[in-house]
Amino acid sequence: MDIPTLKRVERLDSIPLKSTYWTAEGYLVDKPIVTSVGIFEYLQPDGSIRRELRLPEHVFDKESLASYRGKPVILTHRAGTVNKNNVDREHIGTILSDGIQDGDDVRAEIVIHDTDLIQKSGLRELSLGYSLDLDETPGVWNGQPYDAVQTNIRINHLALVEKARAGEQARLNID
Repeated sequence: MDIPTLKRVERLDSIPLKSTYWTAEGYLVDKPIVTSVGIFEYLQPDGSIRRELRLPEHVFDKESLASYRGKPVILTHRAGTVNKNNVDREHIGTILSDGIQDGDDVRAEIVIHDTDLIQKSGLRELSLGYSLDLDETPGVWNGQPYDAVQTNIRINHLALVEKARAGEQARLNID
């Protein structure tokens, strides 16, 4: 009788997990696109449009991506800068991860604790609040003119808004 030879191996089976799910507590966990590289338009007080370029080397900078983790998710940008004095009344969730490069986009894992508020508001698109340094040198990028370049981007909060500056792709992944 031959004794079978056993060979120890490892197998990694995987199943696709949806990036969006509801926890047992009723929280929403998602990994949406939160921003992109490119030229973003900003409405100025005089009604003119200012075009600011967000280059990959600044959007995907290691320190910039690290600045996402732990920042609050809020409803609209009405609060302005979120800090220890207003975070308790403003936050509805939290960014759980560093920013994650995904092509020309940044994704982040987030949790929304106050899901009733997002249902009532109907807001689904996402917009970052952040500080930056501006290089005021105008130019042309990918055939499009711009007025300045954003550098040293540091995240303060993520807001649910009616219309995301990064486009419809920057939204919660829920119906």
